[in-house]
Parts: sequence; C-alpha cells; structure tokens
Amino acid sequence: MTLRKLVVVSMLAIAAAITPAAADSSRYVLQRIDGGLIRMDTATGALSQCSPDNGTWSCRSLSDSGRDLKDEIAALKAENSKLKARVAELEKITSGHFNLPSDTDLNRLMGMFETMVRRFMEFARSLDGGNRQDI
Repeated sequence: MTLRKLVVVSMLAIAAAITPAAADSSRYVLQRIDGGLIRMDTATGALSQCSPDNGTWSCRSLSDSGRDLKDEIAALKAENSKLKARVAELEKITSGHFNLPSDTDLNRLMGMFETMVRRFMEFARSLDGGNRQDI
C-alpha cells in the first residue's frame, strides 16, 4: 500500500470514528485516489478499492491484517483452551493408575528373552553346521 493510500485510509478511519454511522444517511464513505476510489463500509469498517474497467466499476476488498490477526488469535485461543481441557482430562484418567511392573513380572520377561536368545543361537549354530562354539 502506498503512503498516499495509507494516509487516505487513516483519514477515512478517523472520519468514521468521529461521525457516528447512524447520523450519516449513507453506509459507504468514498474517497478519491489515483485511478479510482477507496470505499469504506461505515457499518463494518471494511475497505475496498474501486476502479473503472472498460466503463464498468468494480471493487476489490483491501485486506484488513489487523482483523485477520485478531480472528487468528481468537481461533488459537479457542484451540488452546480445548487442548488444555483435553490434557486435564487425560491427566485425571492416568493419575494413580500407572503401575510399574513387579520383580516377578520382570523376571518372567527376562526368562522369555533368555529362551528366545538361546533358541536363536541354536538356530545360528545349525546353519553353520554346528562346527563353531563361539557364536
């Protein structure tokens, strides 16, 4: 946005703030710029740049980055609240219910692992013809 457009938009915003929309009989405020007009909707504050094209006027919306950022911040706050609620819910479910395995469970697991390794070593020796003892 050029400096001139920025000044015009600022002036329009100030004029809209000073003049209540209800007192104005027109919903839109127009300001001439090079090659067209800036149109401000006094009800919503939306800005559009209007220009003639082959005898027909058309307007394109000028993005309001401040409004876009506010909308994104609001969406992120809502998502953050939902995530915090979900974390709290999950913490309630898991608090006090997490038990470490007992020594008996660990000994049984180690016994299964030893059996598995022993069987694998026997298989490896059988592939080598049983000649090697250092496997």
